[in-house]
Amino acid sequence: YEFSAHTPLTPASTLKVMTATAITDALGADHSFTTSVVATSADAIVLVGGGDPLLASTPTSYSGSSAIALPTTADLAARTAAALQAQGISRVSLGYDDSLFSGPVWHADWPEGDRQFVAPISALVIDEGAAVPGTESGSQVTAGIFADQLRAAGIDVTGDVVAASATGGSELAKVASAPLGLLVQEMLTHSDNFIAEMLLRQLGIAKGQAGSFEGGAAALTASLTDLGLWDDGQL
Repeated sequence: YEFSAHTPLTPASTLKVMTATAITDALGADHSFTTSVVATSADAIVLVGGGDPLLASTPTSYSGSSAIALPTTADLAARTAAALQAQGISRVSLGYDDSLFSGPVWHADWPEGDRQFVAPISALVIDEGAAVPGTESGSQVTAGIFADQLRAAGIDVTGDVVAASATGGSELAKVASAPLGLLVQEMLTHSDNFIAEMLLRQLGIAKGQAGSFEGGAAALTASLTDLGLWDDGQL
């Protein structure tokens, strides 16, 4: 069976197969992405996004949580609180650093209606952006939820949660993503646009490009070319 088999069209989920092939080749199926908290002074900490596409807020907040074990900001908050309390610290300000990714969080060519299929892309987003409808700052919303989890763990978080640099800070706590092989499995099983966009940026970084739409696209083309799998086609 075929229908318009020789008419060039914009590819849809076939791009996920290409992305899966390229990033697994670049990083390996056992690779993981780290979300961390660093102390930048005695009373200031920064939540650092590592571009984990399936970072969850709680153990049950991801719909596939029964099939795949995921890191949570709740666990990270508990670890951070324990590290602070071990140093005799119970009161801090909180910032967030999502600078791993760059450029727009929403592609200029994506229609507004596609927000039901993919959240704005950031290196620091929980629950695939489910908590951030209608906002461009998934990072700030994530950090705000993390601040509440820190408070629940016994740490007084003061002031507003704002963007900050983690450069020069010392690590207090961290959580690692599920292995890349499982992230790719989730992406392909559910044709998950958000995971695909996050992994495309990780591919860009792995290949020395920016963690952006443009960097990811350039890295994807180069990776598949190196593997002998790229065909420019005809348009």
